[in-house]
Amino acid sequence: MANVGQIPALSDQQRNLTFIGCLLLALSMSAFGLSLANIQGAVLDSMNGAASFSLVTALGSAALCIMTPVGGSLMDLIGTKKVVLYFGAMVCICAILLAFTGNLFLYILLRVLLSGAQGAFASVPFIVLRKLFAPEKLPTYTGYLSGALAAGGFLGSWVAGWLLDHSMVGLASCFPAIFLAVGIFLMLKFGPEDILNRSKKIDLLGVVILAVTLLSLVFGLNFGPTKGWTSPMVLLCLAGLVIGLIVLIWWEKKTPNPLIPLKLFHNKAYVILIVVSGLLVMYMTAINTYIPQALQKLMGQSAAISGTVQIPKTIVSIIVPGLAGAWVARSTNNFWKALAAAAVVLIVSCSLLVFIGPNMPLWFVITMVAFTGAADSFRTVSTVPAAQSLLKMQDMGIGTSMIGFMISLSGVLASALYSIAYNTLVQATPGQRGLIDGIDTVLLISAAAALIALLLDVLVFRVIYPKALAKAKAENK
Repeated sequence: MANVGQIPALSDQQRNLTFIGCLLLALSMSAFGLSLANIQGAVLDSMNGAASFSLVTALGSAALCIMTPVGGSLMDLIGTKKVVLYFGAMVCICAILLAFTGNLFLYILLRVLLSGAQGAFASVPFIVLRKLFAPEKLPTYTGYLSGALAAGGFLGSWVAGWLLDHSMVGLASCFPAIFLAVGIFLMLKFGPEDILNRSKKIDLLGVVILAVTLLSLVFGLNFGPTKGWTSPMVLLCLAGLVIGLIVLIWWEKKTPNPLIPLKLFHNKAYVILIVVSGLLVMYMTAINTYIPQALQKLMGQSAAISGTVQIPKTIVSIIVPGLAGAWVARSTNNFWKALAAAAVVLIVSCSLLVFIGPNMPLWFVITMVAFTGAADSFRTVSTVPAAQSLLKMQDMGIGTSMIGFMISLSGVLASALYSIAYNTLVQATPGQRGLIDGIDTVLLISAAAALIALLLDVLVFRVIYPKALAKAKAENK
């Protein structure tokens, strides 16, 4: 790796202001995600584009997945500051244009560009933390970032809903850009300089192959349940997925500057860690999509009530990360324990919610959903610091970005898997019984995913991590 100069020491003021910038970047990203999702249906209805709802979601998910590893490679090449400036500015511009567009095609294009740009710098706050604080303090500060993400999600959803109710749709589309703009300024003004790898080049062909592969996956899984798994379009997508994976692996082995360094996957502890992380976020689709439906259709609650169920979880997700991070920071041996705690909480919460129905008390649903906020906290404060401790310095950008990539991919896979299970059971038994069976099965799958994560964590990661950590420390000396 080419060294372009020593990184100067930061004053306490610079370090604190840079950290505030990281918090604002994290807050703005989650605020954009939840605000745009909250108003998407109403906006598309106003453009006579309600039929494009799933298309917008699928394309946005694909763009986010594709640009996450691309952003990681760009950070190693041009530095985190330029990645934040270029792609952060793109997000702000797209958000402002979204506030004024009334054209369906332009709206979809801007949404895709915004999602892709967000994916490019999604891991920046977590990477910059490593430059600001000692490794033993990373779990604590990662916990604060997790709290910012939770606060941004609640703020984005609530403010966007309020603005929509008061006929200010344009402002609802772009208000998170205020937080993002301030975060960009603080990062550029006070953030640490980067040691760059000038010899590295962007693997453009790898980007194209990855895009084709992920688009095939996203469209195949999205349209399979509705168009039929044997329809020509779905079969073509699945064929594109298989061929794309084969070609991607072949090319990434061959090229001297791979988009996704396959050597990362030679580190068994790192692979197990990101797989566990992916399994632990599968439940989010069940909680965010199917619980509100159960509340309204099975328990007779209003849309307003179902929208407030997440508030206690948000409070937990803001308070717990700092406490969990401080505990995890005491010892690297706490990484696997935090992941195990996250898995146990999800297993219990999702398993008990399986009994959701007309007779389940509302307070019980709220309590179980709130517990999942603790699971998110334990997962976040352990996954990123543990992964970074296993990476070589020259792989820090792409290695950290792969965590975000896995989480995004897990969400896409979970959505498709839940959709298949839910639609099959609802169609097999029309009425309330089919609805109960469908939602119960979705929650059971979530609990099963958490159980698999627990077994991988306790039986594999716990055992191999100490040796892998010692090896990584020796290589980074």
